Amino acid sequence: MNTIYQTRIPNKLTCDYLDFLINKVFALLPMFEESVISKDKKKSHTIYQRNLIQTINGNTALIKYDSYIVVDILSHLQSLFYVADHDDYKRHILKVCNLLSELKKEVADNGI
Repeated sequence: MNTIYQTRIPNKLTCDYLDFLINKVFALLPMFEESVISKDKKKSHTIYQRNLIQTINGNTALIKYDSYIVVDILSHLQSLFYVADHDDYKRHILKVCNLLSELKKEVADNGI
């Protein structure tokens, strides 16, 4: 696939990167659970979450995925800033992981 910089990234590498992002997103859940322990944990979680969302947003701009799934992923990630309930947070995290898996399948099956 071509990036916005006219460089080529193999579909396999993109699929591997999406797996990497799934693991990073899933890591948000225990960090959210620990964020109630102290202000430092809360701050670390917020910084990690913000950086991860910016990274995923940057990836979607770089690669130019042609899928509605990208909008859904970014929407669920952005909503994390407004969720305080554990069950809701978990639901969004699992949804994002599922959507990233769907995007990976699209890349693997059809390329970009």
